[in-house]
Amino acid sequence: MDSPKFKPYIRQTIAHARQWEWLPPDLQEAVQVVSHVLPFRTNQYVLDHLIDWNNIPDDPIYRLTFPHRDMLAPDDYARLRELVLGRADQAALVDLVRRIRMRMNPHPAGQMTHNVPRVNDAPLKGLQHKYER
Repeated sequence: MDSPKFKPYIRQTIAHARQWEWLPPDLQEAVQVVSHVLPFRTNQYVLDHLIDWNNIPDDPIYRLTFPHRDMLAPDDYARLRELVLGRADQAALVDLVRRIRMRMNPHPAGQMTHNVPRVNDAPLKGLQHKYER
């Protein structure tokens, strides 16, 4: 028996999943808008077997998988929605996404400065100690 081929979905391809039609327009919009700031990736197995589509938007796996409107501040969502749905110029969209992400504390708890390993007293950028040595 052949295993089904792995099929990932992201913002640009999620509309090709048959389950996309099952989402009301407001949830489809939220996924399309919020995923500019908080990208997501799922696959056919999750869509077919793990999400209870009769319990949307409250299904826990759905909540863990798809971005939601309440993940952004209302003002940020409104501005982002205007740019995404209005098909504004890409530079304005990229700038707004960057500003929203920076306000969301992309490096919590000093992760860019604490627990950084050093070699010859020089920090090794991009690495962190996660456990005691």
